[in-house]
Amino acid sequence: MLKSKPIPAFNARFAAALNHFGAALLETSAVGHSGIKGTKREDAFRLFLEQRLPKRYGVASGEVVDQLNTVGPQLDVLVFDQTRDFSFSDGAIHILPAEALLVSIEVKSKLNANEVKKSCDAARKLRSLRPFKLALAGIDIGTGNESKNLVRYLHCVFAYESDLVAPTWLQSEAKRFQANCDKGEHLIDNVYVLNRGFVNLNHNRGRLEDSNGSAITSFYFTILNFIEREAGRRKETPYQDYASLLSGTWTSLS
Repeated sequence: MLKSKPIPAFNARFAAALNHFGAALLETSAVGHSGIKGTKREDAFRLFLEQRLPKRYGVASGEVVDQLNTVGPQLDVLVFDQTRDFSFSDGAIHILPAEALLVSIEVKSKLNANEVKKSCDAARKLRSLRPFKLALAGIDIGTGNESKNLVRYLHCVFAYESDLVAPTWLQSEAKRFQANCDKGEHLIDNVYVLNRGFVNLNHNRGRLEDSNGSAITSFYFTILNFIEREAGRRKETPYQDYASLLSGTWTSLS
């Protein structure tokens, strides 16, 4: 197999473009950071993501429900393929079928021990959903025929601040999320803290933020790569099956 040879001019320009992209992400992700709390920050981040993902993908907040009447936690960001799926609304929140969800993100003003525990508890509730009436797949879905019916979710936490000290933040943040998981339990995939960095819990590695926005760029492309892969292999959402669960009976017209 031939190996690609680096082209200095291309690499330099691509690196410069990525640095510019990352710096812009870092700057605009801070919208709502100073003096704005709660839902304003959630709205700001949702808009930030919506404007940067391909138009194919919808971004909403709300809940996810499966055909077994299991309801997931209320989430700040739900990402789905809006070219074929849509959310329902009861006037207050959006409700998405479990088969349609691709990525979910919790937005936190400040991470501390209590907020980390709450995030892990919410993730545990999310992972209890049964799209297509099947348990969620793990981190690696495999390539066998049986994997075609399985669904994966990418679940992340985005925080504006952390109460952990900066010098050892990367390792300490990972450890306290891991401490809230049982052995082998899959809850949260990624954590990003503004101006601190990106923790990839699945691969037990992290990246500190820099002035080029390298960490938030990694966070963004992790989300983008996942939805492009997962949306391409996902079966159609069985909306008719959800409709059949409504009260009432069919009447023969003959």
